[in-house]
Amino acid sequence: MMRKSMILLMVLVMLTGCAKAPGAQENSKTMIDPESTHELRQMLILTEYDNMNVSPNVIIDYPQTAYSSNAVIADGFEEKYKELFTHYLPEGAYDEDKVYTIENAYPYGANYDDNELGISMSVGCTGYFFLSVNFDTDKYFTEQKEIIKSYEYFDGASCSDSFMLSDGEMTVNEAAKTAQEIADDFIKTSDYKNSLNVSRITVMKNDSGEQFFSIDYSEQIGVVDLFNRYSHFNNELSFENILSNISLQIAGENSYVFVTEAEFLPYGTVTEYTPSGLLEAADKVSGELSGYLELNLQRVSFEYMAVPINENTGASIVSGNIFELKPCWVFYFDDTKDREAFAVYYADSGEVDFVDNAG
Repeated sequence: MMRKSMILLMVLVMLTGCAKAPGAQENSKTMIDPESTHELRQMLILTEYDNMNVSPNVIIDYPQTAYSSNAVIADGFEEKYKELFTHYLPEGAYDEDKVYTIENAYPYGANYDDNELGISMSVGCTGYFFLSVNFDTDKYFTEQKEIIKSYEYFDGASCSDSFMLSDGEMTVNEAAKTAQEIADDFIKTSDYKNSLNVSRITVMKNDSGEQFFSIDYSEQIGVVDLFNRYSHFNNELSFENILSNISLQIAGENSYVFVTEAEFLPYGTVTEYTPSGLLEAADKVSGELSGYLELNLQRVSFEYMAVPINENTGASIVSGNIFELKPCWVFYFDDTKDREAFAVYYADSGEVDFVDNAG
């Protein structure tokens, strides 16, 4: 249903635990003029929808600049193996004899294992990087996992909730800070062309009862996020068709695994523009969804949906594959890992996809 009317209201919000403070700066990205963003937020909050309740602390992730272009998956990233391996090993520990390749493996590139130091690394042509430090893959990946709690970065960055890991307690904000430092260090070392920002922090527990943090990153082309949530039910938005899956698992202060998949580079003509149409997108989303739904809108983000130019290649992460960056507004109602509820409004077509992974 469409929005009914603009109403004037006063909202009294009781903040508890790790809730966002109203009016706080949402993130570190370059945003539209704060006054304009504030006005948009107020208009969104003061609009009544049949099926969406807009949080008084709704986050509007509204970049100042976007680009109309295609993107190509990088090639040649594997050539950076020595500088990466050297960087993550203790000074003087690098041994060229420990570098090896795996025949027919893709993305192709170098690997390095040092069992005494507990470090394993791999570098691949697409921008792939794998770093494992004292991390028991079988224990934290193979065993059944249970989600304890999920935090969006905007909540988790200032949250002092504490959880017991393998070697002691770690707070959510410490995990978020560590994750961002690891990503920033990787970008600086490898000259990776896309920004990586922590987007979600999830506390998990394996069958053995051991807790660990699972961190998701948003990958940015310029200052625009590459869409990276997926649907359990919609094939077009399935895990296999979502390209940017960058993560970090933290089992302890010095026990983690960090993985990237693809570096996206501009391809062809690039045109700069300022995104617009958020309120119209909200109208369309509300109008497309059932009037019987009661959704709580927590965040709206302008993002790129990467769609393969050549349908024969699909959404495969292969060097040289080209993707159109389709602009979209994503309305996040629940971003709990594996229970996500969101709507995607495609700015070029006006179409809407709705995903509810909780069923």
